[in-house]
Amino acid sequence: MFKSMFKKIVLVSLIVFSASANAVDWTANIKSVSVYPDGSANIRLENLTDSSPSQSTLGCDNDWVILGAPADRSLLSAALTAYTVNKQIRVGVEGSGITCTVSYITTL
Repeated sequence: MFKSMFKKIVLVSLIVFSASANAVDWTANIKSVSVYPDGSANIRLENLTDSSPSQSTLGCDNDWVILGAPADRSLLSAALTAYTVNKQIRVGVEGSGITCTVSYITTL
């Protein structure tokens, strides 16, 4: 049982790591959260600082980034919590133009 659980944890870790491997990491605040009738959601970022890799630019047409269509519930929950308590976040953003998506959100 332990080996089976360990294999699952390793597999999930690899999936999460590879999903965010191309992300640019930012420290930011969430200015607003929008949820739409089709289940999609996005967040508006402000005060973007401390990018990794350093000297990165957002690369998005605006400061709105997509949480998914339908929205990833864990990302939406983290975004709403950070927005409600006005907490600074670390966010991974992938893509460019109008298709910038969030790969992870953590509060600082």
